[in-house]
Amino acid sequence: MCFFRRLHLRLCEARSEAKASHYKSFYYSCSFVVIYSLCVLCDSVAIFLNGYFNSKGVNCLMKKRGLIQIYTGEGKGKTTAAVGLAVRAKGHNFKVGYVYFHKAPARWKSGEHQILEKIGVDIFGFAKKHPYFFKEVTYNEMREECQKGLKFIKNLYQENRYDMLILDEILISLRDGFLKEEEMIELMESKPPGMELVLTGRGATQKIIEKADLVSEIKKIKHPYDSGIQRRKGIEF
Repeated sequence: MCFFRRLHLRLCEARSEAKASHYKSFYYSCSFVVIYSLCVLCDSVAIFLNGYFNSKGVNCLMKKRGLIQIYTGEGKGKTTAAVGLAVRAKGHNFKVGYVYFHKAPARWKSGEHQILEKIGVDIFGFAKKHPYFFKEVTYNEMREECQKGLKFIKNLYQENRYDMLILDEILISLRDGFLKEEEMIELMESKPPGMELVLTGRGATQKIIEKADLVSEIKKIKHPYDSGIQRRKGIEF
């Protein structure tokens, strides 16, 4: 039966009850019916809107406010954590961008990049070489490449097409002096309000940590490298 039809019938019943008793009872009955009906109507609208936005891949809570997460420390698992977040976000149809620094996929064949691309994550890379691995690379070259990365990220902010943006190993750029602390802070402060921003890498400073909403410091207890075990395909890359 139509909702408004039921409401009409209940009001008629309340009117009949009032005639049999007194107007006070009629008033209370009407008040109850109106309040109950409004609650039902609000619930119905909420259910409809929730279903509609979910079908469009929109998460209302995330759109309200995105946080800043940092994964830092000397232990293994920083990039792994960020990749896990990307996979989880894509599972809810979020739009995810992934910008990496100081990694050379052509050399190491990063497994995470391959699977992220397959599930629809947009991947971009800057400052792919690092002086630690490529001795011919100079500080000025790294500084220029990292600046290009910053400009690119700010353009992504302007487009505002991602629910989550991961900046993998960008904190290495800060630690090694290719980016300045004030540049990083400005980057964190200027992100779109609804975007979840994820930063990884060793070397997060105290001021950077204070600007974040979530910080996990991954501590190394043991590592295979210490026993002479080299990088393993499918495990470390």
